[in-house]
Amino acid sequence: MTDVNEEEYISVTATKLCRDVAAGIGFKKQVRHCSEHMYISRITEDSIFASELAVGDEVLSIDVPVSAMDAVEVERLVRNSEGYVTITAVRECCQSSSSGGKRGSIVGKSKRRLLRRLHKVSGSSSDEEDCHIVTSTGQKLYRSTEAGVGFRRSIQQSRQRILIADIEEDSIFAGTDLCVDDEVLSVEVAADGRSANEVADMIRQSEGDITICVIPQYPAHKSEKSHSKVESKSSTWRGTLSKRSKMFRLKPSDSSTNTGLTVGTLGESAQFET
Repeated sequence: MTDVNEEEYISVTATKLCRDVAAGIGFKKQVRHCSEHMYISRITEDSIFASELAVGDEVLSIDVPVSAMDAVEVERLVRNSEGYVTITAVRECCQSSSSGGKRGSIVGKSKRRLLRRLHKVSGSSSDEEDCHIVTSTGQKLYRSTEAGVGFRRSIQQSRQRILIADIEEDSIFAGTDLCVDDEVLSVEVAADGRSANEVADMIRQSEGDITICVIPQYPAHKSEKSHSKVESKSSTWRGTLSKRSKMFRLKPSDSSTNTGLTVGTLGESAQFET
């Protein structure tokens, strides 16, 4: 069991082979701090999300944002899903979770800190502008499979960042929303404090589903595919490479961000590929 000391963003991807498969998860909506929030109310031992999610986690998105939905609509959304299903949630302090084999990624240790980082990267001077996190998943059938993605280190505003350096045409992330120059938040585990070589080695040593969470370099143009991206190729759940990506949005508040921050110039860099 792992104790959590502060709020954590968690992105968990599981697979429903068909609509008839029960997800084993329930939801409820509660009012907190004068606004409604969606929470996990139950989760069975055989749930496809049981290894990473827990009762009490606040749900932000299930492939799409759920803030405007009620509990019945959210359960129907999960029930009607098929294939990859990604739930992004917030876990509060003092909760515990068991480690397991599902694809769980800690996106950021603190909601306030994450919003500051999103605001800094976007260069926004308005608190009303949406910020984005993109989650992309590829599948390595074997450790020896080439992932086809490279990373580089960049020093911006005296802070080290890990950025996507290149994505090959036959990469397991080809066709997802992962793009060159996106800032890497996590590769199954948080990327903070790791070098580009360490991040590349994590993917090199992995097999199965691999989830990368990033802050887009150009979030406003992401839907227009305005920077490096390649066409998706068809795939199935087993026997071939498969991938998907989803996006959700957060709006920074006055109490958690500093306005007027801009992206610094590109500094020292080092590049590694897997």
